[in-house]
Amino acid sequence: ADAREGGVALQEPEPAVVAQSEGEEGDEEAKELEALSELVSTRDEGLEEKAYVVPETLVQHAVVYNAALPHEGWLAAALLHMGLLGDPSKQLLCFASAITTAHKVALFLGKLFAAYDKQQEQEKEEEEDKEEEAQGEEEEDEKQKAAQKKKQRRHAVAEYSSDLAKHERERTLRRFRKKRLQVLVTTDVLARGIDLPGVDFVLNLDCPRHIRTYVHRAGRTARAGCVGHVYTMLAPHELPRLRAMLRDAGVAEALHVETFAKSDVAQARALCPAEATVRGE
Repeated sequence: ADAREGGVALQEPEPAVVAQSEGEEGDEEAKELEALSELVSTRDEGLEEKAYVVPETLVQHAVVYNAALPHEGWLAAALLHMGLLGDPSKQLLCFASAITTAHKVALFLGKLFAAYDKQQEQEKEEEEDKEEEAQGEEEEDEKQKAAQKKKQRRHAVAEYSSDLAKHERERTLRRFRKKRLQVLVTTDVLARGIDLPGVDFVLNLDCPRHIRTYVHRAGRTARAGCVGHVYTMLAPHELPRLRAMLRDAGVAEALHVETFAKSDVAQARALCPAEATVRGE
């Protein structure tokens, strides 16, 4: 629009293009990056859930526990449901939200598996004793070989966390990859970026707060077209939140809700040594 001053027509000047110094250009670039970061952050908080996918071969389970019963019983019952007890060839990656929890659970599982193995060995020895007279002594060498092989099939549990020295972490991962460990208890440090082929089960000791955490953990199994299972332990009031989170993320495949009978939990707890606990001292 024209404006008049003293009879002279004045026009709004065209915007001047001023060359920026390197410092000014850097400031502008920083502002653009900051704006982009804010945009990504906003997307991550709300829209990123839509981008996640889970393998078609992943089977999802929710273990709904009753806080009135010992937590150790529920954990042991979940392991029995997986078939881990009695089959050391299957591997489990167990996720905790805190290093202290991972440490306690690793100790508990170590005692649980040791007690289970001892019980199985005792029952096997009793059966062999009953057959010993009929078999004769010529098969003694065969028994010794079988006993040695049985020791190699024992369950093995280890902890993986930032509290361990680097060489200890590397050794633990090597043992797990070579199937010398059956159970690895860790935090989200192993949820991404480390290749662990052949994991049969993933167990969330609690319900993840964010879908990206859930998917990254679950992604450690069901790889290369193999069937894998992810179990999430949660309280009854957390189940709707897990369902909603999976549904909003577009990964709400069939969720198998596992509710164990009190007798099953009590029986599973009986497998655990009395001193074995996942709670603090």
